[in-house]
Amino acid sequence: MSISSLITRFIMVFGADPAYPAIMMRFHENHSVPFLIHSRFILDIYINSLYIIDMKPKHLSKELDVADFVRVIENLTRINIRLPSIEKLSFTALSVLHTLTHNSPMRLTELTATEQVTQSAITQIVTRLERDGLVERRSDPNDGRVVLVHITPQGENVIDSRRLERIRRIAGFAEHLTPEERQAIADAIPALMRLVGMASDA
Repeated sequence: MSISSLITRFIMVFGADPAYPAIMMRFHENHSVPFLIHSRFILDIYINSLYIIDMKPKHLSKELDVADFVRVIENLTRINIRLPSIEKLSFTALSVLHTLTHNSPMRLTELTATEQVTQSAITQIVTRLERDGLVERRSDPNDGRVVLVHITPQGENVIDSRRLERIRRIAGFAEHLTPEERQAIADAIPALMRLVGMASDA
């Protein structure tokens, strides 16, 4: 009897989704032991063929542990801030510059809200940044009573240079990850970008 005929017979007798011990027991009840031993390799071929050909692959999924995720993000944030060894500024000052690279110009009241500091604190930070040539204050052309904070080219250069330094350093760390780990991070980027968008709009 050919292997293909045996596989067809196995399917008819044992069904299309067997459990190996049950198959062996039922096979033993219907056939002699010598034939069972002789046919063991055929049975292995059959079972493997079922999983390879007839069964759809089942992808194991792991639920997101939000607590673990938050801890990783917190650590990454800390590293992200401290990693560049150039253009050292306080966290809040860097945050103001980073905010202005995306939304310049802004009112002081808007910066107070985004940076979650007091009005007097944001005024002091902007004053220091302006003294260092990283931002400048101008009157709103539509309302002379309103002052808008603009980031300067020098201020943009601080953020850009820190980002390039960060990319260089993290790229070096990534070289020590396995290809699978790097791919897993790459696959997660679209979902992380969606989270950033949702958090920014919240």
